[in-house]
Amino acid sequence: MATRSGHALGAAGPSGDRIKGAFLAALCLPLSLAGCDYGGPESVQAKDAYVRLSALPGRPAAGYLTVRATAGHGDLVQVSSPQAGRVEMHETMATGGAMSAMRPLARVAVDRQNEVAFTPGGLHLMIFDPDPALKPGGQIALVLQFASGARIGAPARLIAAGDDAPR
Repeated sequence: MATRSGHALGAAGPSGDRIKGAFLAALCLPLSLAGCDYGGPESVQAKDAYVRLSALPGRPAAGYLTVRATAGHGDLVQVSSPQAGRVEMHETMATGGAMSAMRPLARVAVDRQNEVAFTPGGLHLMIFDPDPALKPGGQIALVLQFASGARIGAPARLIAAGDDAPR
């Protein structure tokens, strides 16, 4: 027997699928990052990661963190999350006066700078289609990939649109 939405009774609908997906992502993330580089003298690190959720459902969230790398890892080439449709690296640019614009970046040079800060008004992450189950006070799993192939996990604290940045 089917419901008005066309799903069989007892079957998971779109929201049930999304919840199952989030559960599986949370369960599988530690396993998928088991081979990642988390420390050592030739390493990359992410710290102070947080994500500001949008005040409007369906709009992207913004992510901030500090990334450190030792020589040899190259640029940060991708950020992803099992709890979002896609994650893009962006840069805010002044366009004159009080106006600013954002542009997506294919890579961010970390290797040559040793430390790069993703901050409001500068480099930042745009997190598109975040799982609706994500709520302030929770966490989102970010995965950073470098040109060297190194991947690191960065759990990011979730805050509401009007909240102060974590200290």
